[in-house]
Amino acid sequence: MEYIISIFCVILDLILCIHSYYLLQYKKIKLPLFYIIFPIAIPFLGYLLLWLLNPPRHDDKSNASLLAKEADVWTEISGIENKNELGNAYEDVEELIPLEEALLLQDKETARWMLMEMVSRTPNRFIDLLFLARKDEDTEVVHYATTLIAEVSRQYDVRLQNLNKKYRQNPNDFQVLTEYCATLASYLQKGLVTKRLETLLRTDYSNLLEKKIQQKEELSDYLNFIKNELLLKHYNRVKDYLDLISQKWTQQEDIYMLYLQYYYETKQGERIKELVKAIKDDSIYISKENREQLAFWQS
Repeated sequence: MEYIISIFCVILDLILCIHSYYLLQYKKIKLPLFYIIFPIAIPFLGYLLLWLLNPPRHDDKSNASLLAKEADVWTEISGIENKNELGNAYEDVEELIPLEEALLLQDKETARWMLMEMVSRTPNRFIDLLFLARKDEDTEVVHYATTLIAEVSRQYDVRLQNLNKKYRQNPNDFQVLTEYCATLASYLQKGLVTKRLETLLRTDYSNLLEKKIQQKEELSDYLNFIKNELLLKHYNRVKDYLDLISQKWTQQEDIYMLYLQYYYETKQGERIKELVKAIKDDSIYISKENREQLAFWQS
C-alpha cells in the first residue's frame, strides 16, 4: 500500500511540475521561467509557492487595447505584413515601453517585475534600459539591474571563451571566425567593459577581422576594421586600409564618410574641404543619414 501511495505522489508531483512549466512558459503565471526550480526542488509546496509569488494583475485589458492600437500604427508605418513579425513588434512595445515608463514614473512594483521578467528572456536586448534602471532611486530595482548586467557580461565572457577555444583548435574555420567577430563586436557595443579591457578586446577584434579578411574579402569587414582602428587611434593603419579599399570599391559613400572622420580626427581641415567638394563635383550618392553627417563636415 505504501508503495502505491509513493508512486501516486511521484506521478502527481511530476504532473504539477509539468503544469508549472506550462503556466510559466505561456505566462499564465506572471513569473520568469527560472521559477520552475521551486516545484522541482520543493514537491507540492513549490507549486503552491508559484501562486503565492504570482504578482497581482493590473488593468491588463486597458493596457492591451492601448498597445494593440500602437501596434496597428506601427504596422502601417513599418509595412509589417507577416503575423510573426507583428507579434515580435508587439512584444517589443509591450516590454520596452512599460519598463521605461515605470522607471520614469517611479512605479516600483512594475519596474521590479519587468526587470525580473528579463532574466528568463534575453537581457542583452535591454542593456540600455538596465543601465537606466541602475540609476533608479529604489535599491531593489538597482540590485536587479546590476545583477542582470553582470549576468549579461558573464554570458558574453563564457561565449567568447568557448569561441576562442574553437578558433585556436581550427583557426581556418571561417564560420567560427565569423561568429567570434560578431560576438566580440556585440560585446564591445554594449559598453559593459572597463576602458583598459576595451582596448585589449578591440585589439583582438582588429586581429580577428584581419584574419577574416585574409580568408574572404568583404567591404563590411574592412569598414568594421577601420572603425575599430579609429577608436584605437591607429591612424597609420586607418589611412593604409582606406587607400586600399577606395581602390577596390570606388564611389562607396561609407568609405568617404570614414575618410572624413579620419581627416577630422587627424586635424586635416583642408582635406575635409577638398573631399566634400569632390563628393559634390562627382555626384557621389549619399544616403539621407550620411547627408546629415556630410552637412556637419561642411560646417
